[in-house]
Amino acid sequence: MSDPVTERLSTSQQGAGMHILVVDDDLGFRTVVAEVLRDDGHAVTEAASAEEALELFSEETFPLVFTDIVMGEMSGIDLLKELKKIGPDTQVIIMTSHATVETAVLALRSGACDYLFKPFEDLDLVSAVTARAIEKINLIQDKYRLINY
Repeated sequence: MSDPVTERLSTSQQGAGMHILVVDDDLGFRTVVAEVLRDDGHAVTEAASAEEALELFSEETFPLVFTDIVMGEMSGIDLLKELKKIGPDTQVIIMTSHATVETAVLALRSGACDYLFKPFEDLDLVSAVTARAIEKINLIQDKYRLINY
């Protein structure tokens, strides 16, 4: 049994760039993160709200999502929970300038694979966290291949 993310990944380029969704209501910050990811060889789709991200996700299940916590009507934590319902293997990285221990614990318990404090001291952090998430995605793919072998 696999979810839509794993099915999509099995036909995508493994180890090469993947399609990543970046969600943040701050255009400047969203653009910087997206550019770092593009420079690393990934295709990037951007969304200005959690609602827009859910609409995009319903059309294409992204294997990796970066999202802010504090945005308009729907929070990044609520978005994380909805994304995990649709694609349980989707890796979600939470970014926030409103970091607290409580939100970090809630994000990780809700299925986030990482939690980053904004602003980043070094943009290489985006690349490093992405590489770790892709490693996890590849391990999940391997698990499904072994199960279905």
